Amino acid sequence: MANNNFPIYADDRGFISVFEIFSGCVQINTSYNKNKYTFRGIHTQINGAEQTKVIRVLSGKALVITINLNRSSQNFGEISETLLEVGQEITVPKGFGNSFLTLEDNTLIQYGVDYPYSPENEKRINWKSIPDIKKTVISYSQGNPITISEQDNTAPLFQFSDF
Repeated sequence: MANNNFPIYADDRGFISVFEIFSGCVQINTSYNKNKYTFRGIHTQINGAEQTKVIRVLSGKALVITINLNRSSQNFGEISETLLEVGQEITVPKGFGNSFLTLEDNTLIQYGVDYPYSPENEKRINWKSIPDIKKTVISYSQGNPITISEQDNTAPLFQFSDF
């Protein structure tokens, strides 16, 4: 995974930041997260709808957690954590699941993808079923309640997922 930092041009009005569109980008999504400790994920797409994602924080701060879901990889199941602040981004390759935990109120995340969102090919994995991810989320949230969707909170367990 590649981490990129782009310049931020700031003054007393705010800032302008570059979002470099990568080759093959077909959709740019924005995720507004009202509350600190909002968790989204773990998400991936399958059946030829896999996505490369470039995830960037526009305001606030977030911990991006990825997991290698490529069963033929010697690194299958490997987890990566990246703390992103404004203007920082990470590229998540196809075959990986991704999630994030906001660490500030009003965190705004933008991500470009090289394949459109495909609800019929979306897969979710329950974050609590992967001990290292569960431990990380609880640690970063400092025991505070986590805001999470019902879909993510009741997603299939990792060991029973058909990704």
